Amino acid sequence: VISAGIRPNISLAKDCGLACKRAILVDDKMATNDPSIFAVGECVEHRGMVYGLVAPLWEQTKVLAAHLTGTDPDRSYTGSKLATKLKVMGVELAAMGMISDIRPGDEVVQYSEPAKGIYAKAIIRDGKVSAACLVGDLGPAETLLGHFHKETPVPTRRMDLFGGPLPQKIELSLADLPDNHPVCDCNGISKGTICGAILAGHCTVASVGKATRAGTGCGSCKKMVKGLIEAVAGAIKVDPTESYYVAAVPMEKSILVAQIRKHNLKSVSAVLAQFGTSEDEKSKNGLASLLKSMWNTEYVDERDARFVNDRVHANIQKDGTFSVVPRMYGGITSPQELIRIGQVAIKYKIPMVKVTGGQRIDLLGVAKEDLPGVWAEIGMPSGHAYTKAFRTCKTCVGTEFCRYGTNDSTGLGIDIEKRFQGIEFPAKLKMAVSGCPRNCAESTVKDIGIIATEGGDWEISVGGGAGAHVKKTEVLCRVQSKEEALKLVGRFMQYYREHGKYLERTYDFVPRIGIDKLQEIIVYDSLGIAEQLDKGIDEAVKGFVDPWLEREKPVYPGQFSEPIQVVSAFMAGTPA
Repeated sequence: VISAGIRPNISLAKDCGLACKRAILVDDKMATNDPSIFAVGECVEHRGMVYGLVAPLWEQTKVLAAHLTGTDPDRSYTGSKLATKLKVMGVELAAMGMISDIRPGDEVVQYSEPAKGIYAKAIIRDGKVSAACLVGDLGPAETLLGHFHKETPVPTRRMDLFGGPLPQKIELSLADLPDNHPVCDCNGISKGTICGAILAGHCTVASVGKATRAGTGCGSCKKMVKGLIEAVAGAIKVDPTESYYVAAVPMEKSILVAQIRKHNLKSVSAVLAQFGTSEDEKSKNGLASLLKSMWNTEYVDERDARFVNDRVHANIQKDGTFSVVPRMYGGITSPQELIRIGQVAIKYKIPMVKVTGGQRIDLLGVAKEDLPGVWAEIGMPSGHAYTKAFRTCKTCVGTEFCRYGTNDSTGLGIDIEKRFQGIEFPAKLKMAVSGCPRNCAESTVKDIGIIATEGGDWEISVGGGAGAHVKKTEVLCRVQSKEEALKLVGRFMQYYREHGKYLERTYDFVPRIGIDKLQEIIVYDSLGIAEQLDKGIDEAVKGFVDPWLEREKPVYPGQFSEPIQVVSAFMAGTPA
């Protein structure tokens, strides 16, 4: 059992008769009081401790695996030394041990530069680092972590614990680190494991990550992984395929776009004929998305280059049926729309009607041949819940009804959806607008979030997510008017369209480019391309056509009638 959250949910365990205090009680073998039930992770309490980090989970799992498999039945879990590095609201942070546990005889060493947002504190107990905290500058992190994990004596001159830039420290100390020194705290990966992968031929940061999971969590250890590769293999191998936009065309995105424009290529088949080395389906899907973004209405749509969702404009389900999500601008609907949706669900015997997290209604289990009729009788445009495009803009009530609202969030949300609906992106894009700092629309975990401030301004932030990766947005700018918000949102969208990698969500795109650089480009026009970006998004807006209108005139015979082959067939690109 792995439980993630602020506090373990132990109600089920209690109901089952398992012994619990703050969490499920386990012994050194990770066994509960029921000999047939074991538990690991944040839902367990071991020797009075509940661990809220990933690294202890892996340590517990290794002990449990050794016990269950019989490979080392005497192995015991005696507890974990907690240490982590992360970024909180844009601020670098490292913490190890219990910084609040100060005992008589402990030394407290502190360093502070308030003007630069830098703070460091270490607790020295019996000449060793018992706990430490770094904020704003993680330069001393590896030195402190080394002392913390190895329990080595600290320098006589305590200030040396905080001295020296991080890259130099890593270069000098990597060879001296023991094999059991933790490098990736997120996944509990040691130096020895990483070096073993490097010696086995994994000589890029990405390939080491695939082999060991190192660097696949928060990513803060990638610098050390790179240093280990250089120390063990001599040099990091460059894997050019990692920069390709799609596997079938050996070019990074900027070069590929330039070549497509140079040769005036407007279809996937034309690009593959000119530059392709293969014709895998994922590459076709990626090229189709890119070409549609580049050429808008001039794009030559070859449906065999599209995934089935994009061929029939609905999201395929595991049984071969589809889901239909009509657009509800800003999450607002009407009695008339709801009545039509209900009547359609009854007429077509749709098995599930569900309210989504994006403030829309999802009709699930629609047969392919029924799609045109469902769309027509609902009488609403597509919500684009099936493709790599702008999905929805979630809103709160705002000033219209809420007594806390400081600006019209529903109005702005509706304007955003009507302007940007259906525009193609490298990956799906979700938005939200909150009418006050209480943030009821959850704007800070969206690709683009807007929050009304206490004074009524709009704060625009980007790069958030609440799916497989939970990440808070980073502030792009603050504007005073709805018109300014629409312009800067569109400008960011177009820059993302032009520079994002295929399937790269904004929570990866924003840190890759850097929020400071994005502010310079999008807000202050440091590259002089603001007008070009504005024009590009305007062209995309003008080129929008509701795809559900194909119900009246299918693009090709059998578009809504040929049967779907379920399981792996449609994933391989079976005609639909």
